[in-house]
Amino acid sequence: MERVDKLVNDILKKWNPLEVPSEIAEDEYSSYVTFIMKYSQNINSIYLCLKKILTDYMDMEISNLEDDAELKQIARSIYEAVLSDDAFKQTIE
Repeated sequence: MERVDKLVNDILKKWNPLEVPSEIAEDEYSSYVTFIMKYSQNINSIYLCLKKILTDYMDMEISNLEDDAELKQIARSIYEAVLSDDAFKQTIE
């Protein structure tokens, strides 16, 4: 797993929306990293991607403003991780 992919997976693992045991969280969310990276041009794109993953693939819903705010923060963290990787950053600029 490349550096930026690992950073994104670590963010997803820490967030753990499915609340899976920590020892399997890394594997649980790794399949979403490539999908998320396709939408990493800006925070809003990542946010919409995460929302789609939650609702369409994890069969979850954003039920209140607190959940929505958390999702926006996760999107921001992922975007910052992408920007921290100079090689990857050049591909989205």
